[in-house]
Amino acid sequence: MQEDRPVSHYVKKKSVSEMASPWSEQDWWKKMPCPLHPSWKLGDISELDLRKLKQNVDTDDNGLMVVELAIYRAFLEFPRGTFFNQGRANPTEALAYLGGAEEHVKAKFQGNIDAVIGYGIIINTFRLWIRMDGSTESVLRDLVTRKDGYPNHESYIQVVKAYILSRLGPRWRNSALVLYDSALKRFPQNCEWLFGKALMIGREARQLGFDNSFKDKTVRDKFQKEKQILKRVLVIDPDFHQARAFYGQVLFSLGENGAGVEISRALKEEPQNRSIAMVAVRYHRRNGTFSWAEIVLNRLLETCNTAETNFQLGILYNSKARNVHISERFSLWRKALEYFDRGIELDMCHYPCYTRRAEMNARLGERRKAHGLFQELFEYIYKDKPQLATHEMHTISIALEMGLPKHMQVFTVEEVIKLCHRYVTLATDEGLTTVDDRADNIPVKGKIDKYLKKLKNTISDESEKDSVRDMATLKLGDAHLRLGQFGDAERLYMEKYLQGGEDNLDIMWGLAKCYFNQGLHDKSTAMARKLERVEQHQFDVNELYADVHLSIAKSKLACETGFCVDDIHCRPDIIEHLEQAIEKGSLEACYFFLTKVANLHEQYFSLKGRVSEILAKIRLVCENIIPNIHTYFKVTLCDGSNIIHNEMAKRNEIREKVNKLLKYDAFISENACSSEVINEYKQLELLRHARLDFECELLKRKEGEHWNGACKEKLTEVLQIARVVLDHVVHIYQTLVLEQPPGRSIFAIHFDWDRARVDTKLAEEKLKKSISTLFPGYNMPESTFRIILEVQPMYDRNKLWLAALGSFNSALKHKTYVGEEIFDLELKKAEWIRLKSEDIVRKSCPEVERLVLYFLAMFNTLKLDNDSQHPMSQNNGEAESECNESEEKEGIRNRIDSGKKNGKERERKMEGKEREKSIEKGKKPERNKTK
Repeated sequence: MQEDRPVSHYVKKKSVSEMASPWSEQDWWKKMPCPLHPSWKLGDISELDLRKLKQNVDTDDNGLMVVELAIYRAFLEFPRGTFFNQGRANPTEALAYLGGAEEHVKAKFQGNIDAVIGYGIIINTFRLWIRMDGSTESVLRDLVTRKDGYPNHESYIQVVKAYILSRLGPRWRNSALVLYDSALKRFPQNCEWLFGKALMIGREARQLGFDNSFKDKTVRDKFQKEKQILKRVLVIDPDFHQARAFYGQVLFSLGENGAGVEISRALKEEPQNRSIAMVAVRYHRRNGTFSWAEIVLNRLLETCNTAETNFQLGILYNSKARNVHISERFSLWRKALEYFDRGIELDMCHYPCYTRRAEMNARLGERRKAHGLFQELFEYIYKDKPQLATHEMHTISIALEMGLPKHMQVFTVEEVIKLCHRYVTLATDEGLTTVDDRADNIPVKGKIDKYLKKLKNTISDESEKDSVRDMATLKLGDAHLRLGQFGDAERLYMEKYLQGGEDNLDIMWGLAKCYFNQGLHDKSTAMARKLERVEQHQFDVNELYADVHLSIAKSKLACETGFCVDDIHCRPDIIEHLEQAIEKGSLEACYFFLTKVANLHEQYFSLKGRVSEILAKIRLVCENIIPNIHTYFKVTLCDGSNIIHNEMAKRNEIREKVNKLLKYDAFISENACSSEVINEYKQLELLRHARLDFECELLKRKEGEHWNGACKEKLTEVLQIARVVLDHVVHIYQTLVLEQPPGRSIFAIHFDWDRARVDTKLAEEKLKKSISTLFPGYNMPESTFRIILEVQPMYDRNKLWLAALGSFNSALKHKTYVGEEIFDLELKKAEWIRLKSEDIVRKSCPEVERLVLYFLAMFNTLKLDNDSQHPMSQNNGEAESECNESEEKEGIRNRIDSGKKNGKERERKMEGKEREKSIEKGKKPERNKTK
């Protein structure tokens, strides 16, 4: 990123040829597509398991889309984002995979120029991101030069991106589908692309209908779609055996005939294909033909000794054990355990092997060992890793449903209670219990009902200890709350409350949450106050207060899509409730404020809206300086995908929205090629950044704490930028009017320091004199003159903050500037005037921005989306001015003519004077070379 520099009066303009050439910028190649380009949205992948993704790729030998697979593998070695178990980036390996991708392009797409250009652009751009190289840049330049003649190359770029997104997980599937559809419009007969799209749809269907329950309509619709695409592939290419195997698999999932025939035919044609073999194994195991599955797996094991192959063998023997006499089961379980152990040795991230290993030890009577293995999963492998939630749910269901006799039980009653509650927590956090596009009759619902019944039975079992029954009551109450069963939860809590639970903090907390969720905010707040009075309470009462404030704000805006923050004087309660929720640490309130409140960019410096102050609080929440609450909510990204449980991704999205409010990109038109004007926008962005940093430092300072060094530093930065940006914009105005550098700034100080008041008449006279001197022959329109006069530092006695801003440079120069909470203005014949530093900042920023945007609009180098709504056209100060555009345009035309005439006249006079001096000295006069 280029460094922001002060405006230079002499800026060399680019020639037409330079502006038209795409190679004039040093980092031109960064605009080309590749997995590391920001537009691919792969920067936030913190919830993904890097090692597992690598393992999946390395064991995938389907021989399809080999170029895309190699580029994807290079990305896993040199990723842009942050994986939850990421090691060090490996550029050498990444470059090796990119070299392999290039070899595949040469071998597979010889003569296909579109493919060569599309893949080549991605591969060589990726190389430059990893390591700069002149020859690579030259190759890329040649490809980019040729691409316009081959528009179909874009399809290959889209498919690479679609392939990578589809491999990363469900969050990116919608974007991947759009890309596949776009590419297939140009190449509708491409079987590999059709097959890739079909597999992605089938993968989603199997995830929604896991545990082999595919009765849900949503799941069946996706299977039908997968079936249609695979059928189309087989029509185009009947010898596409891998597609035939998956076609048989989807027939089996839908309960239709012909599945076995299709799978057997595919396996017969390609017996060494690992993907086809795995499809056949799953089919035979689920169909009960274990012998066939065992034959296929043993044959596959000879050539492919992977964790998944061993896992499937273990599952096969475990399934066989269910259908034999109890005396024969132990030998099959031991054999299954042996394969699960091998699977873990081959892949330390194969979580199903861990789960089944613990289960086999429990079935073999190794209770203590099994308990330790399960605890390792729950307390180490799965802990604080929401990305492994589905694995953890599967492990819990196996742990609770092993059906062991009482003397062989692995877990205590207390542990069973915790596991039941944990399953409900994970299911609700994953959104598997809500009636939406995920469907409401997924088998999770049945398991939840079963586990709730376990908790109820424990409560009613009088043989259990009171402490155990109380634990079950609290866990059941919280489970009801999570499932939205507020009435059941309230009855449960109230019953315990009336039985002497007035001092039980857990009961009080549960009741408060019940009241809140039922809209009884007064009761919820009253219960929060009771909890607050209890010494050493274990709950964060801020959450209850934040619940209430956020709920009220939501209810008042339930029917609105947004509102202008400038109307805060009419609706102060809405902003107030949101701000109070943010102060308590509500992450959802931060997101709600940024997405529901309109015109935040235009009102950034507004004194009424206090946008900067609220954004500073949001930044502290995102930095976790204020502990986060309300972290479970849905965030919709620009690509349409949703984030539900990943807190880091949510905070990153909120930060991104805040950063957008600091930029002026939308105001710079395509024709704004003046570097001076663009630099002025950059200065305004710096002012916004500095203002936000200053507000953050004020918030970090504890109440009663002395003004720290960081506050002084940020205060100085804001005042410096504000002063500089005013000087620069007036310099630009003078430069464009006179078409030559100005002698001095018209941002002057007209203030009577003797009487500490403003002599407006004197200020006006001095300004007119300055303008007539600086703009000879130019009749400045009255509207422009009034705008300049209005923001003279000394124009209004109520704007002493501008006096402070005007004298800021002198204070720094004479070392009288202290940078404390109070800013002193020294008078000649009166006492010092003391201003609050934060008032100087908050009152100067909107006026500075207004003046700057006024001049920039006058330069005709920006386009405002809503010109009438922008603070530039509003009177944020006390004086109000109206700009007569026609008068201003006429004035600018006059100044061009008069400026040129005056400039030539000055040149002639100077030349005449030089001649006279030369004649006096007896020298021959020289002509003006610049004439």
